[in-house]
Amino acid sequence: MTRVSSGQAESLEAARTRMVQQQIASRGLRDRELLRAFGAVPRHLFVESGSPYADEALPLAAGQTISQPYIVARMTQALALGDWSAAHGGAWPKVLDVGTGSGYQAAILAALGAEVVSVELEAELAEKARLRLLGLGYHVKVVAGDGSRGVPDEAPFAAIVVMALPRALRAIGVMRRPRPDAAPAGYVGWPLWYHRVCLQHNRLFGWLYIAGLAAGAL
Repeated sequence: MTRVSSGQAESLEAARTRMVQQQIASRGLRDRELLRAFGAVPRHLFVESGSPYADEALPLAAGQTISQPYIVARMTQALALGDWSAAHGGAWPKVLDVGTGSGYQAAILAALGAEVVSVELEAELAEKARLRLLGLGYHVKVVAGDGSRGVPDEAPFAAIVVMALPRALRAIGVMRRPRPDAAPAGYVGWPLWYHRVCLQHNRLFGWLYIAGLAAGAL
């Protein structure tokens, strides 16, 4: 991990504070735990090039990107993890993160207290993210594989967040198959839309996708 001087550390912390205030809170995302997580996770350690706290997506290896901070924040808030926790006696949910990339979204979820399983199609990216998250103290299970197939050995999930947009609809399609990839009444979020989804258990087919109860454009 790259070492930085105390002056550089202060500059990066100031940039992160501005990111939280100007890119996230000023756009109406004011959940205290959400803002705390974004203020705590060192985004610059998940970025390979460009200005880490800029209001834009940045390139990674293998043609992947790390999403704009606001998009990550909006998707994370849409999962309503705090509501799930409150409804389950203070327990924190298990979340599937599809499209690990550099691991930034997974780190945010872990900083919020979620149990995170993250799946990445590109094996090299997955291993880099696993080592990065481990080195920073984030307890995330990173799996190399096709996220559209879910991670059935780890199911069910209270929420699924999809950062790999081209595979988003296929990931939702997983829930129509006889496999409990999400718990009843879980959230699924991806960069264009988020849905409150309801899953109902069927004796023959397992968990079936029933309906999107709410949707909103990001």
